[in-house]
Amino acid sequence: MSTNPAPDSAGPPAGVTKRGAEHLYWALLLIWAALVVGADGLGLLPQIGVADTWNWIFLGAGTLATIGCVRRLLSHPRRDPDLSDYAVAGVLLVLGLGGFVSAWMVTSVVLLLLGLLVLVTDARRITPAAG
Repeated sequence: MSTNPAPDSAGPPAGVTKRGAEHLYWALLLIWAALVVGADGLGLLPQIGVADTWNWIFLGAGTLATIGCVRRLLSHPRRDPDLSDYAVAGVLLVLGLGGFVSAWMVTSVVLLLLGLLVLVTDARRITPAAG
């Protein structure tokens, strides 16, 4: 008799980890932040509304997080994004876009988009694979 536990069928497929994507996310985020801070220091950062350096950094972070969620949602062998992935992306987008337009408008649009992404994720989990 084997003492190894049975593999968890609900987990990610073998060989697929979230770690590589996290490393890419942080690398791109640090590059984005360096570009934004550098542009601000040189006076090249566009002044839109009351947006400051942090709004631009949060906007980049939220955009990268949203792209990561969509990429994981559309690629077959990867694990689907969790609700916490969507929540982090939404908070970062709200913080980033809050300096460009009204925070109430941004919050409602981001919540709408995240709700649609969650519905698509759940629909993918419920629909049996054709084959």
